[in-house]
Amino acid sequence: MHVSGLAPFFDDRLFSSYDIGSWKPEPGLFQYAANAMGFMPSQCVVIEDSDVGIVAAAAAGMKSYRYVKNCELLSHQPGDETLFDDMLQLPPFLLALPAIPN
Repeated sequence: MHVSGLAPFFDDRLFSSYDIGSWKPEPGLFQYAANAMGFMPSQCVVIEDSDVGIVAAAAAGMKSYRYVKNCELLSHQPGDETLFDDMLQLPPFLLALPAIPN
């Protein structure tokens, strides 16, 4: 996070399997993070690039978006996740989600 310059956007909202004791494909890490931030799993989305992450997101009851490389997009058969191959596609996907009620 520090290398990418994104750390200031997350503050203390970084969660690790090592701290929680739950590894993908178990949903525990995702469920813990949602609870710690005061959200229901159904109000969360997971951005992933691995099969185990997609399985964990589904087990946690969260919508998932899977990043795939350009050459893999046509060969991958999606499950419940939405596929994307360019990070610039992600903001419109997220903005199209229903608003979370207060």
